[in-house]
Amino acid sequence: MVSSTFGLRPIECAQIKTVKVKDDLIGMKIKNAKHTDGRSFGKYRTIRFQIVDEKSEEFEALGASYRLTALFSNKSKVEAERWLKGARNFLNQLYAKNRDLKKLARKNRITLYSGRHQFSANAKQAGVPAIEIAAMMGHGSDETHVKSYGKRRVGSGRFTIQADPLDVERVEERMQVKQDNQFSQQLGR
Repeated sequence: MVSSTFGLRPIECAQIKTVKVKDDLIGMKIKNAKHTDGRSFGKYRTIRFQIVDEKSEEFEALGASYRLTALFSNKSKVEAERWLKGARNFLNQLYAKNRDLKKLARKNRITLYSGRHQFSANAKQAGVPAIEIAAMMGHGSDETHVKSYGKRRVGSGRFTIQADPLDVERVEERMQVKQDNQFSQQLGR
């Protein structure tokens, strides 16, 4: 639920902070899991959303994110990764041991990233610009989610999360630098 609503990677649930953005908007500050290997636009990203009522998907997902953060809060990063590896192994065993589930093609199986793929599909179906999806997902380029994440046709079209404008700018800047470097390499500089 947290991944499909907010686009988080599983390990990112360990380090979420809720911040107030405006009177009616809440922000979730997330430590980008891919920032150390240069695949993100920065160490943190912020997503914005509005809680309409206590029965909303966002309210329930926010509660789930608090529970996940609490679960991971007493664990080191290594312990959290070990816990997630155990969850992955459980899913793999489930597919290996259940005859009916074993028949499913790998691309149709539920994984820890399934919610993140659904987040991307929902955003695409709702017409959210690629650069904003990249910012919300913590990508350094708008190409990643286009090539690797959820297909528009499986999206619900319901999407209430917003990218932080500063994050969008940082993705745009990073993409421009990358493009400039590629151009310089083509010219032989």
